[in-house]
Amino acid sequence: MNISRIIPLIVLCVVPALASDDRTEFQDRQQQLRRVAETSARGTRKIAGTYQMSDLCHLREDHKRRWVLESKLPEEARNGTVRMDIDGMDGLTTLAVSGMREGERTPDVFALTCTRYTDPRCLQVTTQVVWNFGSLTLGRYAQLADGYENVTLRQSDSSDQDAQGERAGIQFTVQTSDRHNGQNISVRGSAADFATLRRDYPKEVDRYVRPLLRDLQLESLMAADPMIAWRVFVDDLRPDPTIEQRVRQLLPQLDSDSFKQQSDALRDLGGLGLPMAIAVARMDRTKLSVQQNVLLDAATAPFDPSYRMNLAALRKDPDFLLDCLYLDDEAVRSAALAHLRAATKKDIDIDLSAAPVDRAKRIDALRRELHSDN
Repeated sequence: MNISRIIPLIVLCVVPALASDDRTEFQDRQQQLRRVAETSARGTRKIAGTYQMSDLCHLREDHKRRWVLESKLPEEARNGTVRMDIDGMDGLTTLAVSGMREGERTPDVFALTCTRYTDPRCLQVTTQVVWNFGSLTLGRYAQLADGYENVTLRQSDSSDQDAQGERAGIQFTVQTSDRHNGQNISVRGSAADFATLRRDYPKEVDRYVRPLLRDLQLESLMAADPMIAWRVFVDDLRPDPTIEQRVRQLLPQLDSDSFKQQSDALRDLGGLGLPMAIAVARMDRTKLSVQQNVLLDAATAPFDPSYRMNLAALRKDPDFLLDCLYLDDEAVRSAALAHLRAATKKDIDIDLSAAPVDRAKRIDALRRELHSDN
């Protein structure tokens, strides 16, 4: 089935712009848009029940660090277009699916669209998840009183390239035109994968992409970068004794006059991964030679992107600390929870040993609670 035929129509009615900040007029326009959308959707079959977004749409990373959409679709929604209710997503929601074969969890095409009319700033806000044979688009399209805001995060297929001819992997774009406030914004960025995108555009991703993922109940994709998290909590982490011993065994080779021995030691250190960087960070290096210290810095450099980060600020940032609770490393989760309790002055309750899906639900609920307090 062609993707253009199954994506539900996003109804953006042309309604005269507000002449003032009259909230009654604004709300009348919202209701007019809602009525048009509901009339348009009456011909689409509605299935009974309320569904969890985590069941309908789960994004996992494959071995190439690309997202793959998986879904536990109810039988009534496995092919065709339906209307449905999703817990926590008010508004009009439609789902269009094709190519969902028996026993499989990834359809050929999946297009979920939710349009709501309750945002006090926007006449209507439409969020979408569109999966089309391996390419993925997450979008938030808001119609303002006198303009629009569009944020799109797109994972391209393997044939797409950026301006330099490299495989683009993932891109985000932001387009805003608000004539009422005289604001026009155009932001874009691309990288090989989402982790690199976050590292290269930390402020832009946090400002524009995070709210998009939050609207789609996919904020667990913002799990903290482990290479940043370990630097933030390095004083709270204990080195692995086995790794620590191996690092000390390689120190004499780093001080060797033989280039081959130095290279072999650097390779072996790199092969120990992130636990090596933690062990080195907690070492007393005052008695090491200049050469040993220089080569240890070279070995740990790939695991230390923190030169761009204000680590002290991250230790007090509730969103970053919540993002760390998604991580697999239980020591990092424990450190993040301790700092979260200190930063919020709340006795936050969460089972850090819970299954990732259950833990993510609790993290999302905590985030809503903390944001509602502010």
